Amino acid sequence: MGPAMSHKGLKAHLKALTVMVSQTFHLPETGVQILETLIICRRALSVKDLVRRVKRSERSVRAALDHLVSKGVLIRKVSLTGRKRLAYLYTLGPMDRIVKVVRGEILDQLETLERLEGTLHNAGGAVQRSGQ
Repeated sequence: MGPAMSHKGLKAHLKALTVMVSQTFHLPETGVQILETLIICRRALSVKDLVRRVKRSERSVRAALDHLVSKGVLIRKVSLTGRKRLAYLYTLGPMDRIVKVVRGEILDQLETLERLEGTLHNAGGAVQRSGQ
């Protein structure tokens, strides 16, 4: 293992990860704030905790959480509250899984771009003829 990373260096890397995930999955600001909050807290948080910390509506937080869970970035765990009610707690997924899903999404986007390029290239003759 390499030398220990400074707090400042770690913070910069985590910020870069947040930016990469948010850009790749086109996250709204609420999703970005949730990622940053979970990175900083380094523990599982409930919807209620996240709503309070990111100062967004519960609906917005739940939508962003559902999106991040569906992409494999976050893990949702069931827990019991003090009143014996079910609640969900959210944490970041393992770093290797996050990197894998971001890489997969980027590769999917690249394949789509290449297909579009091929389609437009093949249609180029028709486009040029009609534009003359």
